[in-house]
Amino acid sequence: MDNVAENDYFTSKLQELRHNPCLMKPLSAAILFLFALVAVISFIFNFPSLALGFILGPIFARKAWFIEFLYPLGIGRWGHLFLVRLTSNNKKNHSQTLQQRIEVIPNKLYIHPISQLLDNLAYLVVSCEGNGTLGAFVVDCGHAREFLEQVEAIRERHYKSRQLELQAVVCTHKHHDHTAGNKEILEYWPDAKIYGAKVERVPHCTDSIKNGDLLHLPKCGDENDMNDFARLEVICVPGHTRGSVTYALRTIEYGDKPFCFLFTGDTMFSGGGGVPFEADYQKEQGHKIKGGGYIRASAGMNATERCFAELAIRSQLVHNPDNVLIFPGHEYTTELLNRQFVQNAGDISHWSKFSPAVFFRTASQLYVTNHRRALPQGKLLTVPSLLSLELDINPIYRRLRKRGEDIVRAIQLWYRLFARTVLPSEEENIHLNGKLKTETKQKASRQLYDGTKAKGIWNVKTEDISKPIFTAVYTSDLDRIIEQADEGQINLENLAESLRYMKHHAEDQAVGRRPIPGTLPSEKAMYNACLALALIGSPPCAMTISDSVALGLPKPVSPGNTHKIKVSLERILIVLSFLGLISEDVEGMNLAAQIRLLWREAAEYGMSDNYKANIDNEARNEDILELGVLRWMLFGIEANQPTWFERYCMPCGKAPPKQNYLDHPLNGMGEQRRTNGELIKHDPTTCELCRGMTGSAGVRTCKACPALQKEESQSESVETEHDDTFDLHANALSPQRAAASQMQSIQLQFSPSSFSDSEPAMPPNIYRLNVDLDDRVETIQTVRTF
Repeated sequence: MDNVAENDYFTSKLQELRHNPCLMKPLSAAILFLFALVAVISFIFNFPSLALGFILGPIFARKAWFIEFLYPLGIGRWGHLFLVRLTSNNKKNHSQTLQQRIEVIPNKLYIHPISQLLDNLAYLVVSCEGNGTLGAFVVDCGHAREFLEQVEAIRERHYKSRQLELQAVVCTHKHHDHTAGNKEILEYWPDAKIYGAKVERVPHCTDSIKNGDLLHLPKCGDENDMNDFARLEVICVPGHTRGSVTYALRTIEYGDKPFCFLFTGDTMFSGGGGVPFEADYQKEQGHKIKGGGYIRASAGMNATERCFAELAIRSQLVHNPDNVLIFPGHEYTTELLNRQFVQNAGDISHWSKFSPAVFFRTASQLYVTNHRRALPQGKLLTVPSLLSLELDINPIYRRLRKRGEDIVRAIQLWYRLFARTVLPSEEENIHLNGKLKTETKQKASRQLYDGTKAKGIWNVKTEDISKPIFTAVYTSDLDRIIEQADEGQINLENLAESLRYMKHHAEDQAVGRRPIPGTLPSEKAMYNACLALALIGSPPCAMTISDSVALGLPKPVSPGNTHKIKVSLERILIVLSFLGLISEDVEGMNLAAQIRLLWREAAEYGMSDNYKANIDNEARNEDILELGVLRWMLFGIEANQPTWFERYCMPCGKAPPKQNYLDHPLNGMGEQRRTNGELIKHDPTTCELCRGMTGSAGVRTCKACPALQKEESQSESVETEHDDTFDLHANALSPQRAAASQMQSIQLQFSPSSFSDSEPAMPPNIYRLNVDLDDRVETIQTVRTF
């Protein structure tokens, strides 16, 4: 344990030095100079590109240092604002925002977006109760002159030129495009306060804040006190910068539906997230979890995913994301959505792995944003956005959902193989704080806003923002309803149910996937599951120990001690429910029961003699467990993995493992195949997306929809083995293995007309199976293979 303590001390000191501006500013300047010098010399002497890559590669990989330490300097401020003015061609107001105001509380509290610079957005929050002076605060002021001009216009247009007193500027982070106007604001309103995170070095900051603080809101006399009906909470989300902050504005006891308004700065945008400039350097670990693989939960995009999960939890409305509005610091929506449809966009563009509804929501939102940003009379904003919409169109939330699926898959595998307790088939009274997200959530109908609007004023209600513009449905579903309505075969009650089903039908996955029975997860799958537990189950941590003290965040965990990451059961359940992976039906409640069972058995093991000697008091409760205990229970992975230094320095030795592999049930299972493959369930004859290529095999409808005609079809889905690293059909099961894995009689029926030479080709690896396992007769005919 002495070696582990020494490594922790050494790593923490390196982290402190890595974020120390006194050291890193001159070092970054020297690196930048060296980079330029080598580039010039290589150009003159024509160095080989391979040799140049070895020299400049490590430098270029740490280019974020230049943003962190050189950008805050005066020359960085001047250069940034100069480039903004140069590219904007001196155009004012990149969007029409003067007319628009978002209603928080009628006749009391409003939010005014204000366009700044090239694509920045500030938000003026105004309290107008009574007839006296308006109280206000602003989120991020990047250009004082533009801001003051628009504030004056807002007073005249919306509030009959009432006096406005700006009492606070709340800064989400230190970058100049968000803070360059602070000095002028203090000159115009000398009593105003400038809020910024303690470690952030926000220009002209007067009041430092930390995670969880509740800020005092503006008060103008006795009749206009914003604190009477709203709260503003500080949420620290380090990543884009080490002290990035999101502000959560919540209403107090207003109406039957509470709302949360998140001012996210550059942490979250509509359709994406900010670049994690000041997060830990992210190295590719090869997805290794044994033999030295580390989980870097606060590195690179991992830190961003962690922050997104934190924002969902801290909104306090994860079960009603329609009531959470996102106010980002930039108008980036169109660009970020366009990136998702680029061919080489990575995993965010693997649309075949998402439901049709997710694809079409993203595509329709891109169409809407393109329309709004191309209006001839002036561009409209694409924000605020809804958290419920971001679940589908934001690739980081889609990646978080994949993390949640990794957790669910690992826990279900543990329950089948290693759990000591067998749960009842139907678990009752399993609730998550009394609420769980339902699969077919029926939303109450909202009436359209019918109030008269003053000329030139767009009074936007939160209910209006939450209305979707497009809805993805299958044409076949719509045609059947129209046909039945024309023939008088459907009444109003069934019509409403059919329309509701039609809306949710497109949300189902077109291709079913599940693990291959009788196999164990590969090392990559184990790594992904452990990483998902760390990102979803633990809150964001500070970048250094001193930052954790200043910001009130958990301390960073060194890569060699990732088994000490604290994972919360409550966070896991809340986020999985928010992502739609835990529903209110029997299946969802059983999954929640399995997760609780894992925590209970892991807690018992953690307090046993095998582990408790090395567990701290903070993890001695039923909610919080160390990641090392969970990954031992799930996969039989010992907690103490060797550091890179211990692997190459034999005299240093290695701390003894906390567990003995022979004690894990996995050891008695013998040799088991490990694979990252899946069973793919898909029938092209009934799939809505494939039936146009497979002929008229009959239409299968959902049994949950009584209004639709049910046709019993002999066609059943075939499951084929699939590995993520290959194409769906390229790694399909061989015909013999496919036949052996089916039911006693499986038939894939195609109409003869579907095989005419004039029609398009069938999908590859389509087999006609007629299998009778009782007689051990296997007849397999390849219908058409390409």
